[in-house]
Amino acid sequence: MPIAKVIPSDRFRRDFRGLSTDVRSAVEQALRDLIADPIPARRRQHRLRGHRPPIHVIDVFTNHSWQITFVLEGDTALLLRVATHREIDRAPR
Repeated sequence: MPIAKVIPSDRFRRDFRGLSTDVRSAVEQALRDLIADPIPARRRQHRLRGHRPPIHVIDVFTNHSWQITFVLEGDTALLLRVATHREIDRAPR
């Protein structure tokens, strides 16, 4: 199912404000790709195991250094975090 809109959580907003300009612009492009149908393969959209409700991840850069986590609610993506891959592995919410 295509994603129609994205809603940032307070945590996502805090994470986003702390980003450098280049990472911030890459995140904005990744979010545009998130609502594209289909999501480009370079974003490597996938689910994290062991989380309920399921947490989904997309990559900001092709080197997988930064990621965005979100939960799907119908056709809406609730954005949880934007952080480095290591930070997401430790705390995806």
